[in-house]
Amino acid sequence: MGIPYDITFHPKWWHKNAGVSFDKEFFFDNDYRMEADIRMRRVLYEKFGDFGMGEKNPKSRPILGSDLIASGFLYSEILGCKVRYSKDNPPEVICAFLSDEEVKNLDYIDIEKNPLWQQVEKSIVELLEKYGYVEPCINLMGIQNIALDLRGQ
Repeated sequence: MGIPYDITFHPKWWHKNAGVSFDKEFFFDNDYRMEADIRMRRVLYEKFGDFGMGEKNPKSRPILGSDLIASGFLYSEILGCKVRYSKDNPPEVICAFLSDEEVKNLDYIDIEKNPLWQQVEKSIVELLEKYGYVEPCINLMGIQNIALDLRGQ
């Protein structure tokens, strides 16, 4: 019995080897993301199938986010950070550099009214209606990472 392992490739690798673009569409368009996910799992099999990675004939799965890349951005963007999306990099959170005063005055965010979260909710509803379940692979980040995105070093 082998030791369990997981490998995460940088989006540049995926873009070069599977032709996947990691712009905003990847994260918020279910059809594009699921088609890209199939390509990614097939490429893993073609390149590393001998090591038990990937799938020869992957089927569509109702995935929210991705379990094949690291991409922590969602909560920082909901809290007001700008995010730069690109074809061959993970979403880049632009630090908000909030001052002490701005942090003290942070308002409660009604997640149900947040436009970005509404896009996530829409994706969830669409996947539930089509498949009956959702595989949530949203990077939950950590409080320290979010704090760094909001405040800087």
